[in-house]
This record gives sequence, structure tokens and C-alpha cells, in this order.
Amino acid sequence: MDGIATLYIVTVSNAFDVYGVDRRPYLGNPDRAHAAVAPFPGPGGGKGVFVRIEGGGFATEYAHLDLADTAPLVPAGAFLAGFAPGADLVTRFAPLREFTDMTAIARWSAHRGDRIGVSGDSGYSEAPHLHYTVSRAGGPLLCPTAESGFADGGWLFH
Repeated sequence: MDGIATLYIVTVSNAFDVYGVDRRPYLGNPDRAHAAVAPFPGPGGGKGVFVRIEGGGFATEYAHLDLADTAPLVPAGAFLAGFAPGADLVTRFAPLREFTDMTAIARWSAHRGDRIGVSGDSGYSEAPHLHYTVSRAGGPLLCPTAESGFADGGWLFH
């Protein structure tokens, strides 16, 4: 969709690596007897590096991105004050932070079909992947489903 894209960083690190927690019990359909819901003694880093696009009454988020591959996709002039292309963002954002402690570093107009990020393994991520969410602007997450009783009938876009 078209909208305003914002690149946020919680952390560029992965909590499993920082804390030395084995990822294997978390892959697939985890057995909670072996994969604790809260496996870290401190912050987990949330969505890591992510892009949020707001437009058309919806907001989408693309999380756990790889910063080294995503930063070059940010258009010239889109970095916010205090940030610049080529800045050492890895060192600055290596520490794990709480998932609510995010920093906006760039903002630009995005259009349907634009490449806005590259999937990675940042934050609280069990394995490299793209975490994708859709919500109504200012509302809760929407989950496309075939179940009855949902206002969108399980489909967000026709």
C-alpha cells in the first residue's frame, strides 16, 4: 500500500545470541516444557529493526529486518535529525532494549511495490524471518482468517 514509511530500531542484536539461549526448542511448534515463554533475564529486543507504513486507514509492520541490507534502501534525505547514511548504527543500537523502547531513524513516502527492507534476525527472533502485521490505523492487529465472525471476513484486501 502507499503510505508513510518509518524505519525504527529497538536493537540490531538478537536476544538468543546475546544471552546464549539455545534456539532449537523455539523452532516450529515449541513444547513449552522446554521453551519458556520468557527465556531471557533481561530485555528481549522486541521487533529489532522494523519498518512501519501508515496509509489508507491501515498500518503495516515488517520486523526483524537486517539493518545492513535495509539501510541502503532508505531514500536519500529520509534520515531524521541525528542519523545519516553510513552512520555507525550497529554500535549505537547493539544493546538489547525493551520492545517499547524504539527509535525512529528515517521517514519517507513509500509506494506499493517498493522494496522497503530485507528480512533478518534482529530482536526477539527465533530464526531469520519476516514478522508482518496489519492493523487498522490506531487499532488492534488484524489477523486474516477463514473463521466466521470477523468484520473483514478473514480478508483485508480484495
